[in-house]
Amino acid sequence: MSQATFTFRVDSELKEAFNKAAQSRDRSSAQLLRDFMRHYVRTQASQMTYDEWFTAKVEAGMRDAQEGRLITAEESKQRSLSREAIIRKAQGNNLEEKRQISAIEEGIREADAGNFATEEEVRAAFARWGADALRR
Repeated sequence: MSQATFTFRVDSELKEAFNKAAQSRDRSSAQLLRDFMRHYVRTQASQMTYDEWFTAKVEAGMRDAQEGRLITAEESKQRSLSREAIIRKAQGNNLEEKRQISAIEEGIREADAGNFATEEEVRAAFARWGADALRR
């Protein structure tokens, strides 16, 4: 790969701050600029890929419409509501899991602090979960 020089003007304060930031990462400013340029080129390429994908989807939809493969607005609404219900259910499961993890973490903090529950508090907690604290 051939090398080329890229020259441009930049505010001296920005250049100094950029050099310090590069040094803090054990990189030269030239290395970082090359990295940024590569990243920008990849981002633009993936954007073009997305645009191409989107265009293909629109064209496929147009062909479906021209060939009579259509659904009614009501069918579309029902499909959307069905997908939304699936997503909400998945999010609800995730929220329950997060709540349980939070309760466990709080219990660990309490135990680490030496705050242990009385037998009556244990029974009450088990009862909230529908479990028998005395069952062995």
